[in-house]
This record gives sequence, C-alpha cells and structure tokens, in this order.
Amino acid sequence: MKIVTIFLGLFICINLKAQFIKGKVINEQGAPVSNCTILKVGERLGTKTNDKGEFYLQYKNQSVSLQFSLFGYQTQKIEISTIDTIITVILRKEKKELYEVVVTAVSVKGIKIKGSIGYNKVKQENDFIKTACEPFSTFSIDDDKASYSYIRRLILEKKSVPPEIVKLEEMINYFDYTYEDKNNNNIYNFFTELTTCPWNDKHQLMRVALKSPSLKTVTDIPSNYVFLVDVSGSMSGEDRLPLVKKSLLLLLDSLQKNDLISIVTYAGKSGIVLEATEVSNKKKITDAINKLKTGGRTAGSKGIEVAYNAAEENFVEDGNNRVILATDGDFNVGLTSYNDLEKLITQKKETGIYLTCLGFGTGNYKDKTMELLADKGNGNYYYISDTTEAKRVLQKDFKGTIHTVATDVKIQVEFNTKFIKSYRLLGYENRLLKKEDFNNDAKDAGEMGEGHTVTALYELETNDVKGDETEIKDSSICIIKGSNNMEEENVAIIRTRYKMTASSKSKKIDFVVLNTATNFSNATNNTKWASCVAMFGMILQDSEYKGSANKETILRIAMEAINKKDALQEEFINLVKNWNYTY
Repeated sequence: MKIVTIFLGLFICINLKAQFIKGKVINEQGAPVSNCTILKVGERLGTKTNDKGEFYLQYKNQSVSLQFSLFGYQTQKIEISTIDTIITVILRKEKKELYEVVVTAVSVKGIKIKGSIGYNKVKQENDFIKTACEPFSTFSIDDDKASYSYIRRLILEKKSVPPEIVKLEEMINYFDYTYEDKNNNNIYNFFTELTTCPWNDKHQLMRVALKSPSLKTVTDIPSNYVFLVDVSGSMSGEDRLPLVKKSLLLLLDSLQKNDLISIVTYAGKSGIVLEATEVSNKKKITDAINKLKTGGRTAGSKGIEVAYNAAEENFVEDGNNRVILATDGDFNVGLTSYNDLEKLITQKKETGIYLTCLGFGTGNYKDKTMELLADKGNGNYYYISDTTEAKRVLQKDFKGTIHTVATDVKIQVEFNTKFIKSYRLLGYENRLLKKEDFNNDAKDAGEMGEGHTVTALYELETNDVKGDETEIKDSSICIIKGSNNMEEENVAIIRTRYKMTASSKSKKIDFVVLNTATNFSNATNNTKWASCVAMFGMILQDSEYKGSANKETILRIAMEAINKKDALQEEFINLVKNWNYTY
C-alpha cells in the first residue's frame, strides 16, 4: 500500500478583537486555488475561495472543524481551536491509488490544529466477465451527456480530470452517428459491427446501437414546463446563474407558442416567481428570467416540491409535463439524502411529470446528485459549460429530449460460449441490471426520445486467443447454458425491451450478430469514431484495460473517421491535441 504524508502549510497570526478565520488556499506549486468549497462541518454552512484563493469565515463556538474540497484535489479537514486565525492551506491533487490515512498534528503559538486526509479509489470501470460463467450482459440505456461537457471544460481550463467524472457511455453518446432511419414499424432500429480491437489486437470490438426515428416536423404536442432555478449563494459565479438565464432565454426559442412556462426559485425559501404563462407572452417570461438574483442558502428539495406542485396545477393531458431543474446540485438544506430525493422524484414520475436536470458551474458541481435526480425522474441531465453548449442542448437536442417515444428501454446481450471466452462492457457501470431484471416490467430503465441514438461498445476475448489470457477477476470454473435459440454462426443475440409511453407492459425486439468480424482498418466511421472517444476516456480514467491506447493513435484514427461538416468532431480532435498528460 502506498503511503503519502500530507503537510499542512499553516501560517498563523493572532488577533484578539474578533472570532474569525480567514486565509488562502493554494496548490502544491503555490498558485491560488479558486472555487474551493470551505464548509463548517456539521453545519453545512461555508463559503468559496475567490480568484485569488482567499476566503473569510466567522464562527461562534470555541472551536470549528473545516472541510476544504474541490474536484481534482484531495478533500481536507482541519480543526481549529482559537480566535482570529489566518491560515494558508495547501491542497494536493487526487491520486488514483488507494491511500492510507495519515494524520499530522501541529501546535503553533497555542493554536491547536489537527489535519487528516484520505482517499480510497472507487471502482470506475467494468471488468472482463467469463462467458462460461455468465453469458448474459444486461443494462439500461443511458442518454445523459454531461460527462463529456464537464471533461471538455476542465481540459480547456488546463485542470486535471478526476477519474470519477469520466463516464465512457456519456462520452461516446455525446456525438452524432450516421445511423439511417429504416422503413419499418419498429420503435427503433438496430446497428451492429464486429471488428478487431484498436487498443488490443488480440481482442475484438463489438458496437451495438439503437436509433429511434427522426420526425421531419415539430410534433404539435401541448407542453407544460416548470423552470426550477437555484438562486442560492453558490450560484453567484458567471458560469452559474448568469449562464442559467442565458440558457433559459435560448430555450424559449425552441418552444411552441401555446406551451406553458412557470418559474420557481429556491434559496432558503422557495417560491413561484412566474405563474403559468404561454410562450406567446415572451416578454413577460423574459422579464421574469432577467430579474433572477442570487442570495441565501440552498433548499433544493423544498424547491422541487414547489415545482412539482406547480406542474400538477397546470397538468396537460396527453402532453409533455416536465420540471427543468437548473443548479450546481448543492442541496444543503432539507431532504439531502439520496434516498429521500429518490423517493420524492420517483413518486412524481408516476403522476406523468418528468424531470430534466441542467448542471452549471465547477468546483461545487454535484454530478452524482444530478444524475440520480434525472434518472429517477425519467429524464436526462446535461452539463452546460457555456452558451455554445446551451445552444446545442436547448435548441438542437431539446425536442428529442422532451418528446419521449419509449420508456424503460433495456438491452440484454447473450454471448455464444463457442466463440467468446470473455467480454467487457465499456461504461454503463451505474446502469447495469441483473439478468432477471430484463423480463421484469417493474424494473426502471432509460428513455429514448425522437431521433435519439444509443451506442455501446464491448471488448471481446475470443476462444482462439493464443498467449497471455485476459485476467478474470472471478476465477471460478462454471458452465451456464445459454438459450436454446443460439445458432452456431451467431456471436451474440441482442435482445431489447421497451414500453410505449402510456403502457405498463413491455415489448421485445431481438437481433443477432453474425461471426463476421472485419479488420479495424475496414470498420465504418461510426465504429472508428466511437473507439477514439472510448480510448480517450480510458486514458483519462487510467484504465487497466486501455492497452496500447495513446494520444497519437486516437488522433490518427479520428482523422480517418471525421465528418468534416461536424463541428463537435473537429472540436474533439483539437481537444485531444491540446490535452496535456500532466494536467
């Protein structure tokens, strides 16, 4: 086990006039750290460092425990028992290994300070599974795309990317793929491809994709939207409430004139600042948005309750009824546990009101909370980093996000043990389902909107692999029979289940993958592009399965696969070019 000793750089002076703490947070190179969250432990109150890394806090008790946290850095706690304290705290970058907790205690001029820090690596990726032990791979689809947006912002700001925010499925599905609309009666179409694996030439790569039909005209479905806006103190930065306001104004251009808009805010107290108003009265809505200001603590769960009540009061039968939450995800007051929030959102979903989450800001952005809320509310969540991303999400993608065509969409892949020795699903770690969940209509899963695509990649170890074999975490020997309808020439059977939006009973569509693998050099641009994005994500995760993946390989394949009319693909290539391993 690797042990790292943490030194607290504390420069302290005494002032006996008032009881306060002020100071500065710096990194290991001595540069100021902005947007670091400082909380009084137990009170959930605190502040953030400014652009110079400075902060100021007052406290009434004889001692106070402070927590310093920021994405990409090790969370640090210190206890101070004194008055009028000035401190400098050094934050160190997070490590990927498992660390032993080391406590360093010092006493300077009668001031007692205890510092402790620890970090446990959380499993970030799926392992290989022995097909003989479990030939079935089951997961819920995911159409969230926040991970890539957040990663892009960190890289552009030359900041490190914490492994826990890297979600391969969200990165892969951020991009558009050229899946055609087929003329059939299915709610979505299948697309598969089997090639050699570009980061491990002993393995194969299987791409599985679904696409729902694209509508050529805007669907004239009446809609009732409630904008739930976080106006607490943590939303005061330029990348928070000011960007929220710009984003909501952009969204208005995507809505129909008879759609209803309500606005609810929360910050200590929650309230309706705009009663249900038709989009045709754009000036009234615009004025209400422009008047939004920050201030106060965060009572997120109370705000959600008020927003759902507003949605229920203006419920549109046979229409879209949705709460659109805009926040940095910091729920400090009220129902803050995931279980309580999950129950609340799930109950409201059953009434026909869905939830979409829009995340803003860095440093305090709570990715896990946002994903939880959106998943349980039958919605999507996105990270809005700038006005360009706001336009893409709220103008280009909004129609498909809001107009759901299928719910509880599940995928189950059964691999043929004759050909496949082991397999690994890239991403979808928090979307995995048990084998029996596939046929259980009570089990919640993901949603698909108009024109949406879902792409998944599997890395496969075939039975004819010679030499070193892939390490299987579970080395037990077992044989489980697959289904009776697995044909000799099939590598896999892909089964999907979905529900129509107004139905509680699922339907099933199956598809087979033939044993016809091609060389990766002959793969379609869709597979090549998805592979490039996956390799980049594995490098950012420092995946143990990244194999030969490197920056040069990603750029070479990306230049082969790029659609020169696709601005997002061009942006990805530039992002990889400018990315520095040392961030």
